[in-house]
This record gives sequence, C-alpha cells and structure tokens, in this order.
Amino acid sequence: MSSLPFPRADDDRSPGPPLPRRPAARRGRDHPAPGWSGTGPPLRTDTLGVTAVLRPGPRVQLHLVGEVDRASSPALSRYLQHWVAVSDCVTLDLSCVDFIDASGLTALLIGLHHAGRTRTHLRLAHRPSHPAERTLAVSGVRTLFDDAGHRCPHRH
Repeated sequence: MSSLPFPRADDDRSPGPPLPRRPAARRGRDHPAPGWSGTGPPLRTDTLGVTAVLRPGPRVQLHLVGEVDRASSPALSRYLQHWVAVSDCVTLDLSCVDFIDASGLTALLIGLHHAGRTRTHLRLAHRPSHPAERTLAVSGVRTLFDDAGHRCPHRH
C-alpha cells in the first residue's frame, strides 16, 4: 500500500515526515505483526491537535484535542485515512474534543468508509466528551461506530 502524505497545518499538500506502514509480510489479522510501539507523527492545525500512539498489532490510538471543524477536518480526514490504511485497528479518543461540526462528521464518515473498504476496525475509545457525544448522537453517526460490522480481533 502506498503511504498517504502527512498533512501539515501550514500546507495540507506538503508531504512532511513519513508515517509508519503496515508490515509487508502479513500473516493475517489474527497474527499481528510485532514491533509497533511508540508514537507516530502528530497532526497540528489551528483548531485541532492529534497524537498517534502506536500499539503492537499494528494498532493505533488517535487522541484528538480541540475542535473538529471546517479548518481542521480536511487534514484530519487525510490523517485518519492514512492510519486506517496502515493499521488493523484504529481507536479514536474524542474525550478532549470541544466541538464537532458537519465537516468534522464528514471526516469521521470518510474514515469509516475507508475502514470498511480495507477491513480495518475503526472504533471510539472510552466516552467522547459531552459536546462530541451530543453531536455524534444527534447526527446518528454514533450508531455507525457502535454497530460496526467487524469486531476488532485485538484486545483493548
């Protein structure tokens, strides 16, 4: 799989540092490749910060802090699509999200779409913040995460 460019706040089209890739020789999802740990390159925009914590498997947990809005959602969408492409399981931690608008919901839905195409599990961690939970529930997007067709084979 090709690596997607790392989005940067100053120029969303610049390649930036390389992100980790899925190991080339994969034995299947129930036999995770060893060696993934640490952190990946962060995403920073004017309104949102995202850190990636790598776990063996390969799995990644993305911690979002700030606002998922019109200014940050294009970069978040590309960042999320990359992690979905290179991971077996992506967990979104929305506990520090202050605001999500329609473009932010679109970025999450694009991530869900790509997860379905690549058979990657995309799930929400813990409880989202109150503003994020309210937006996800009112829009109906929350049920799409809860009712994901594929169960993650990894223990969380």
